[in-house]
Amino acid sequence: MAELGVNPDNVSPTQIQSQGHELTPIYKRAIVVLTYGFRIGASLLGIGLIVAILKHEALQRTTESYPDILPSILDGEASGIVSAAIVVLVVTPVATVLTVALGFLRLGDRRFSVLSLIVLAVLGISISLSLFR
Repeated sequence: MAELGVNPDNVSPTQIQSQGHELTPIYKRAIVVLTYGFRIGASLLGIGLIVAILKHEALQRTTESYPDILPSILDGEASGIVSAAIVVLVVTPVATVLTVALGFLRLGDRRFSVLSLIVLAVLGISISLSLFR
């Protein structure tokens, strides 16, 4: 009977610890992407809401279409800024999964890089389905 904490692969604790240290850069990059993606998205959302309040502009119930986001931002419309914030918040997890997949590729870990790319494909399909509803 196997006990909890027993190492089934007969890997030494120093090898386990060194494997964990190899993953540290991947963790750090993923955290940076998530942190800055959230900060940028939240900042854009806040700016959009402030612009809507200052201009007494009602926000739309739907987002701008992708080609219309940049022109509406350049026109100073709050809905364009809020739409850009939503795009940033949706793209952030995609960028994070791509960062993790590339990190695993750099380590030479094909299994986890392929699994990450599968997750990326699922995210892409989900986003595509939501866009074309």
